[in-house]
Amino acid sequence: MKRLVPLLIAIMCMQIVSAQKKKMKEDENVFGKYQITVLDSPRGDTKATLKIWKNDDGEVEAEFVENGKKMLADKVEITGSEIYIERYSEQVMYNEEWDLKVEGDKISGYGNSEFRVTGYRIK
Repeated sequence: MKRLVPLLIAIMCMQIVSAQKKKMKEDENVFGKYQITVLDSPRGDTKATLKIWKNDDGEVEAEFVENGKKMLADKVEITGSEIYIERYSEQVMYNEEWDLKVEGDKISGYGNSEFRVTGYRIK
């Protein structure tokens, strides 16, 4: 019995380390460039490019490009394969919130909780 306790503790520690590595790998999977379409927005279906990366300081950044105009995100949070982005839109004069999820090379979710977003990774 005395030998069983240290063995169980070692197994639990290995599972925790393995779960942390898996989460880090999932977080890294979201970085890249995506072609996205926002469906049924007030301006109709709109297309943009979304780029997500880590800057030199290790902070996550995102940028939307629509019709050649670059728009940096004000806030980016990544949890596993889920992405939360906030940015102020000068076009519509209010804050936009994006809740997105990456599955393989596909990205989907919602902009401002009401406009469906679909897209795919650009290689």
